[in-house]
Amino acid sequence: MKKLLPGLLCCIGTVGMATTSWEPCRTPSEARAIAESETLGEAVTVRRILQSDGTRGWEVLVHMAGRARGWRCMVD
Repeated sequence: MKKLLPGLLCCIGTVGMATTSWEPCRTPSEARAIAESETLGEAVTVRRILQSDGTRGWEVLVHMAGRARGWRCMVD
């Protein structure tokens, strides 16, 4: 029993840590920060859009330094 108890306590302690919380992006500044960090560019505009599954998201236009083209990012 002494060997079994630490193993059970270890499993119980890791159950909460294994799950991650996911929250939708709520503000334009959050969407801007996510797009800039993922593309390493500078966000130019952010606007609210309706996505194909009926949910709302953010469209972020990102300018890439030293390039003629940029990215159009969709952030949930």
